[in-house]
Amino acid sequence: MMLADSVRAQRTTVVGVTDAIVLVTDGSTPARIFAERITATGRKGLYVVHADERTIVMSSQERLAYDSDEPVLDPIALLDGVALRAVSTLAFAIAPTPFGLPSSVKGWIDRTLAPGLAFKLDERTQRMRPGLVHLDRLVGIDVGDSTGDSRGARRIIGRAVRVACRPTIRVKWFGPRRLGAAHDGLCQW
Repeated sequence: MMLADSVRAQRTTVVGVTDAIVLVTDGSTPARIFAERITATGRKGLYVVHADERTIVMSSQERLAYDSDEPVLDPIALLDGVALRAVSTLAFAIAPTPFGLPSSVKGWIDRTLAPGLAFKLDERTQRMRPGLVHLDRLVGIDVGDSTGDSRGARRIIGRAVRVACRPTIRVKWFGPRRLGAAHDGLCQW
């Protein structure tokens, strides 16, 4: 209970947003290598989430709580949410599947980008209002082989995740042939 109270207190205001980055990977070997390369540079403010190490399926209790005042019950998802509130860049290093995002990353998005953190519902109109307005950049990095099709993953990140951010957020996608540029960009931002 104390963890949920402290997370709730930290989640209500965004204080001290820095140039830090949350890097979400799908746990594939190329994504892990990319994350290790970024970590090895000594980049400060880097919070790496390997989505394959998280629980990606909501329990029935979590699904019922999703529509309540306390939508996130998992303490790890709460900590990921707190980290997300303290950064300026959300980056995804993934090897896209033919139909979009890997299931581990989709599960992380569903469990972490919950009501109250990623968005708020207007009580009068029941329309969604962005909750991640402090983010400056939304970055997708395709670490898969160059023969794959990343349009599905780009669509999901560009639409579903972007809608929780401010309308003027900068969205950047790095294809598999531009991993060096993605690495340099994340190290410099």
